[in-house]
Amino acid sequence: MKEAHEIKGEMEGKGLMADSYTYSSLIHGECVAGNMDTALTLFDEMSQKGFTRNVVTYTIIISGLSKVGRKEAAFKLYDDMKKLGIIPDDRVYHSLVRGLYTDESSSKTDE
Repeated sequence: MKEAHEIKGEMEGKGLMADSYTYSSLIHGECVAGNMDTALTLFDEMSQKGFTRNVVTYTIIISGLSKVGRKEAAFKLYDDMKKLGIIPDDRVYHSLVRGLYTDESSSKTDE
């Protein structure tokens, strides 16, 4: 991921601004790497810089949070997207359901 951030920095150094596609790609990469705090920082930065978060961006971050068992954060973003009028798609629902079965704080096994 270091290289991806370096490319973003190089782009910005040349006066080219990262766009929503660039941010979505970076967020996705951080989620895949399990770097959820960095992914959430990029998600917030994206909005602060005026880029619109869409169903794709929300799906990426909700999926990442769900995979690591951060279901409260995933459901908060789900609520936020609905309040903004962004319609969840089947991938969002799939990620939320998966998150209900993934809880890093639980050490229980199936009984």
